[in-house]
Amino acid sequence: MSDNVDNIIIEHLRAIRGDIAGLSTKIDTLVLRVHSLEDHVSTMRKDLANLHGDIMLTHGRLDQINERVEHIEKRLDLTHA
Repeated sequence: MSDNVDNIIIEHLRAIRGDIAGLSTKIDTLVLRVHSLEDHVSTMRKDLANLHGDIMLTHGRLDQINERVEHIEKRLDLTHA
C-alpha cells in the first residue's frame, strides 16, 4: 500500500514539474513579446515627437510666409479694406 501511495505522489510531482516547465516556457515567450511591444511603442513615440516637431517647423515657416505676403501686399498697396 505504501508503494502505491509513493508512486501516486511521484506521478503527481512529475505532472506538476511538467506543468511548471510548460508555464515557464510560456512566460519566457510572453516576456519576449512584451519587450518587443515596448520597443515598438518607444519607436512610435519617437516618430510622433519628430512629426510634431516637423509640423511646428512647417507652421512657423507658414507664419513667416504669411507675414511676408502681407508685407508685400501693403508695399504694393494691394490690401483689401
